[in-house]
Amino acid sequence: MTVPTRDPVPFSQAVTIRRARRQDAAALSRIARAAKAHWRYSKALLRLWRSDLTVTPGFVARHPTYCAERRGRLIGFYAIGGRGAVRELAHLWVHPRGIGSGIGRLLLEHLRDRLRALRVTELRIAADPNAVSPFAKPNMSRGPLLFGRIARSG
Repeated sequence: MTVPTRDPVPFSQAVTIRRARRQDAAALSRIARAAKAHWRYSKALLRLWRSDLTVTPGFVARHPTYCAERRGRLIGFYAIGGRGAVRELAHLWVHPRGIGSGIGRLLLEHLRDRLRALRVTELRIAADPNAVSPFAKPNMSRGPLLFGRIARSG
């Protein structure tokens, strides 16, 4: 998969969310690094976080990891860790060219549905201050993702 260099396709075109494959790991790492750099952290901090922003094929194989794809290009992804009823959000990244386009919302909705299917009751999120707003939006509080607690559907 390639990471988009520009976003010529209107958001209205189909975005699919699929299970990531081991061979997507390098592209997922590029998305995470580009998204983190978008917030204008210093190069020193970005170097410090490089390993945390690296997604390996083994990580993808061991953790539920899902990516948003549009016209064969990866534009964002999330991954969850943990087992049983309590999980943690290991990654949630949208390429800078997709920020503000609704990709993050689609990933969060997919995450919510996966958590329900897995019977998760609590999701732990350690978010960067720049990433807090997507979790605090009112429309998310009406769904099953409630600031770390997963509400029952229905």
